[in-house]
Amino acid sequence: MSYHRLYVDESGDHRSCDPIDAGLRYLGITGVLMERRYYQGLRGELEDLKAKHFPWHEQVILVRSSIKSRKGPFEVLRDPQKNADWENDLADFLQKARFVLITVVIDKHGQRERHHEDAWHPYHYCADVLFERLLGCLRFQQGKADVMAEKRGANEDRLLEAEYRKVWLHGTDRQTADEFRQVLTTGKLKLRWKNENIGGLQIADLLAAPSKKEILAEKGRIPPLGGYEARLVKLLQPKYNKYGRVFLP
Repeated sequence: MSYHRLYVDESGDHRSCDPIDAGLRYLGITGVLMERRYYQGLRGELEDLKAKHFPWHEQVILVRSSIKSRKGPFEVLRDPQKNADWENDLADFLQKARFVLITVVIDKHGQRERHHEDAWHPYHYCADVLFERLLGCLRFQQGKADVMAEKRGANEDRLLEAEYRKVWLHGTDRQTADEFRQVLTTGKLKLRWKNENIGGLQIADLLAAPSKKEILAEKGRIPPLGGYEARLVKLLQPKYNKYGRVFLP
C-alpha cells in the first residue's frame, strides 16, 4: 500500500459569473498527487532550485502571480537571461518530478444559464469531481491519500472543508462514502498558509492556471496558449490522470 498526498490549488473564484472575462467566468481546481516518501526528496530539490535562482533571500515562496509581476525576490527575473535560465530549470524540474495531475474546470456562467437557481455551487461541484477522480486514481495505484489545500480566507476555507467533510460522511451522487473512506486516510482536510513553505502547494500554485487555460483552449473557450505556458502544458500531458482533465460546461 502506497501513501500519497493531494495538494490542491485553484485558479479563478467561485463568485463571479461574468460571461465576457474568462478569468472570472471559469473556475479551475487543480490537484497534484505525490507519493509521500518521494515528496521528501523532491522538496529538497525544489529548495535547491529556488536557492540557485534567488540566492539573496532566506525563504522564497513560489507564487505564480508574484513571479509574473517580478515582485520581491523575483525582481531578478527582469533580466532576460536570468528569466530564461529560471524557466528552463523550472520546466526541467517539473518534467522530471513524479506526480499525477488532476484539473477540473467549470463554466460558472454556463451553469447558471442552464440551471438558474438550481445550479450547484461551482466550488462544491468542482471539488466533488476532483475527489471522485482522486478516488479512481488511488484505486488504480492501490494507494491511500490525504488532502492538503492552501488557506485562502475564512469563508473559502469553510467551503472546501465542508465539502471534503461531506464527501467523507456521505459520498457524492456517483460514489459512496464507504468508497472514499477506503482510500482517504482521514476525514479532516489539511489547510496550510502560503508562508509555511509547503513545496507541494507551491507546485500546485504554479500549475493551476496553465492547466485550466489548456483545458479552456482545447474547448475553444480561449485562444491557444503561447510562449512559456504552451511549453509547460505540453510537458504536463504525461502527468495527467487518465480521467484527470475535466470540463464542466
